[in-house]
Amino acid sequence: MTETVRPRTAASYRTDVRFAAPPDALFDAFTTLRGIGGWWTEQVAGSGAEGGELTLGFPNSDGPRVVLHVDTADRNRLIVWSIRAVPALPAWEEWADTRIVVRLEPGDDGGTRMEFEHEGLTPVLHCFDTCSRGWDHGLASLRAYVDTGARHAAF
Repeated sequence: MTETVRPRTAASYRTDVRFAAPPDALFDAFTTLRGIGGWWTEQVAGSGAEGGELTLGFPNSDGPRVVLHVDTADRNRLIVWSIRAVPALPAWEEWADTRIVVRLEPGDDGGTRMEFEHEGLTPVLHCFDTCSRGWDHGLASLRAYVDTGARHAAF
Protein backbone atom coordinates (compact mmCIF):
# COMPACT_ATOMS: atom_id res chain seq x y z
CA MET A 1 0.00 0.00 0.00
CA THR A 2 1.24 3.48 -0.80
CA GLU A 3 1.69 5.68 2.23
CA THR A 4 -0.42 8.81 1.87
CA VAL A 5 1.33 10.90 4.50
CA ARG A 6 3.53 13.87 3.96
CA PRO A 7 7.01 13.92 5.45
CA ARG A 8 6.87 14.54 9.19
CA THR A 9 6.52 18.24 9.94
CA ALA A 10 8.70 19.79 12.61
CA ALA A 11 6.20 22.23 14.10
CA SER A 12 3.00 20.15 14.13
CA TYR A 13 1.70 18.60 17.34
CA ARG A 14 3.43 15.24 17.64
CA THR A 15 3.89 12.71 20.40
CA ASP A 16 5.02 9.12 20.85
CA VAL A 17 3.02 6.86 23.15
CA ARG A 18 3.85 3.30 24.22
CA PHE A 19 1.10 0.77 24.86
CA ALA A 20 1.06 -2.66 26.44
CA ALA A 21 -1.61 -3.65 23.91
CA PRO A 22 -0.71 -5.02 20.45
CA PRO A 23 -1.10 -2.94 17.26
CA ASP A 24 -4.46 -4.65 16.50
CA ALA A 25 -5.99 -2.99 19.55
CA LEU A 26 -4.75 0.46 18.54
CA PHE A 27 -5.88 0.03 14.94
CA ASP A 28 -9.37 -0.96 16.08
CA ALA A 29 -9.48 2.00 18.50
CA PHE A 30 -9.01 4.35 15.53
CA THR A 31 -11.09 2.56 12.89
CA THR A 32 -14.19 1.19 14.64
CA LEU A 33 -17.11 3.15 16.04
CA ARG A 34 -16.88 1.19 19.29
CA GLY A 35 -13.17 1.95 19.51
CA ILE A 36 -13.48 5.69 18.87
CA GLY A 37 -16.41 5.82 21.29
CA GLY A 38 -14.29 4.13 23.94
CA TRP A 39 -11.64 6.80 24.13
CA TRP A 40 -12.55 9.97 22.18
CA THR A 41 -16.27 10.67 21.85
CA GLU A 42 -19.34 8.48 22.08
CA GLN A 43 -21.02 10.66 19.44
CA VAL A 44 -19.48 8.91 16.43
CA ALA A 45 -21.03 7.62 13.19
CA GLY A 46 -19.85 6.50 9.77
CA SER A 47 -17.08 4.20 8.63
CA GLY A 48 -13.45 4.03 9.75
CA ALA A 49 -12.47 1.91 6.75
CA GLU A 50 -10.15 3.40 4.15
CA GLY A 51 -12.16 5.75 1.95
CA GLY A 52 -14.86 6.14 4.62
CA GLU A 53 -15.93 9.15 6.62
CA LEU A 54 -16.39 9.54 10.35
CA THR A 55 -18.69 12.14 11.88
CA LEU A 56 -17.92 13.15 15.45
CA GLY A 57 -19.99 15.22 17.87
CA PHE A 58 -18.75 16.79 21.09
CA PRO A 59 -20.57 18.22 24.11
CA ASN A 60 -18.81 21.58 23.71
CA SER A 61 -19.92 22.06 20.09
CA ASP A 62 -23.68 21.72 19.68
CA GLY A 63 -24.70 21.68 16.08
CA PRO A 64 -22.21 21.05 13.28
CA ARG A 65 -19.92 18.09 13.68
CA VAL A 66 -16.31 17.26 12.90
CA VAL A 67 -16.07 15.19 9.70
CA LEU A 68 -12.96 13.11 9.08
CA HIS A 69 -12.16 11.43 5.78
CA VAL A 70 -10.25 8.16 6.22
CA ASP A 71 -7.41 8.55 3.72
CA THR A 72 -5.51 5.48 4.90
CA ALA A 73 -6.38 2.55 7.15
CA ASP A 74 -3.46 0.15 6.72
CA ARG A 75 -4.01 -2.50 9.40
CA ASN A 76 -1.56 -2.32 12.30
CA ARG A 77 0.65 0.19 10.49
CA LEU A 78 -0.93 3.51 9.52
CA ILE A 79 -4.13 5.54 9.88
CA VAL A 80 -4.54 8.94 8.19
CA TRP A 81 -7.58 11.18 8.62
CA SER A 82 -8.16 14.44 6.74
CA ILE A 83 -10.40 16.92 8.54
CA ARG A 84 -13.18 17.78 6.08
CA ALA A 85 -15.57 19.84 8.22
CA VAL A 86 -15.49 21.47 11.63
CA PRO A 87 -17.93 23.45 13.79
CA ALA A 88 -17.82 27.22 13.37
CA LEU A 89 -16.13 27.70 16.72
CA PRO A 90 -12.71 29.35 17.16
CA ALA A 91 -10.66 26.33 18.30
CA TRP A 92 -12.34 23.94 15.88
CA GLU A 93 -12.06 26.30 12.90
CA GLU A 94 -8.28 26.03 13.06
CA TRP A 95 -8.55 22.28 12.48
CA ALA A 96 -9.89 22.85 8.95
CA ASP A 97 -7.66 21.31 6.29
CA THR A 98 -5.38 19.58 8.80
CA ARG A 99 -4.64 15.86 9.01
CA ILE A 100 -4.20 13.32 11.79
CA VAL A 101 -1.54 10.70 11.17
CA VAL A 102 -1.11 7.63 13.38
CA ARG A 103 1.89 5.38 12.79
CA LEU A 104 2.01 2.05 14.63
CA GLU A 105 5.04 -0.14 15.29
CA PRO A 106 4.93 -3.46 17.13
CA GLY A 107 7.19 -3.59 20.17
CA ASP A 108 9.49 -6.47 21.06
CA ASP A 109 7.42 -6.97 24.21
CA GLY A 110 4.14 -7.48 22.31
CA GLY A 111 3.06 -3.89 22.86
CA THR A 112 2.95 -0.98 20.45
CA ARG A 113 4.79 2.26 19.84
CA MET A 114 2.43 4.85 18.38
CA GLU A 115 3.61 8.05 16.74
CA PHE A 116 0.69 10.48 16.68
CA GLU A 117 0.85 13.66 14.62
CA HIS A 118 -1.75 16.32 13.96
CA GLU A 119 -0.32 17.84 10.77
CA GLY A 120 -1.11 21.53 10.58
CA LEU A 121 -1.76 21.96 14.30
CA THR A 122 1.21 24.26 14.82
CA PRO A 123 2.30 26.81 17.45
CA VAL A 124 1.24 29.72 15.21
CA LEU A 125 -2.42 28.75 15.68
CA HIS A 126 -4.38 30.40 18.46
CA CYS A 127 -5.72 27.01 19.64
CA PHE A 128 -2.33 25.23 19.72
CA ASP A 129 -1.92 25.16 23.52
CA THR A 130 -5.55 24.25 24.19
CA CYS A 131 -5.68 21.66 21.40
CA SER A 132 -2.34 20.14 22.44
CA ARG A 133 -3.61 19.73 26.00
CA GLY A 134 -6.81 18.22 24.55
CA TRP A 135 -4.79 15.67 22.57
CA ASP A 136 -2.66 14.88 25.64
CA HIS A 137 -5.88 14.17 27.56
CA GLY A 138 -7.43 12.22 24.68
CA LEU A 139 -4.34 10.06 24.15
CA ALA A 140 -4.21 9.27 27.88
CA SER A 141 -7.83 8.12 27.50
CA LEU A 142 -6.77 6.05 24.48
CA ARG A 143 -4.02 4.36 26.52
CA ALA A 144 -6.46 3.50 29.31
CA TYR A 145 -8.96 2.14 26.78
CA VAL A 146 -6.60 -0.10 24.80
CA ASP A 147 -4.45 -1.24 27.72
CA THR A 148 -7.20 -1.91 30.26
CA GLY A 149 -10.44 -2.03 28.28
CA ALA A 150 -11.83 0.86 30.33
CA ARG A 151 -14.30 2.78 28.18
CA HIS A 152 -13.79 6.43 28.92
CA ALA A 153 -14.46 8.87 26.14
CA ALA A 154 -12.24 11.92 26.49
CA PHE A 155 -15.05 14.35 25.63
